[in-house]
Amino acid sequence: MKEKFQELDVAKIVIDIDEFEQPWDFLAEHYNRSNIPVNVIYPPNLDRLPIILPEFIGPGQVLEGIEKAQ
Repeated sequence: MKEKFQELDVAKIVIDIDEFEQPWDFLAEHYNRSNIPVNVIYPPNLDRLPIILPEFIGPGQVLEGIEKAQ
């Protein structure tokens, strides 16, 4: 997986939602989720919507999300 991330120049960002004033409201409003973690892939073109991955993921779902984002 690391090699694929390097090949496609994927950046991994971790956000601590405790830094937000209303973290659960933020998740519900932006991602329609009320649980953590929320795994999201942002396309290189930020005019496109982010790809929200399922709650339970494996390498296949991550790679599929990256392909959709390209």
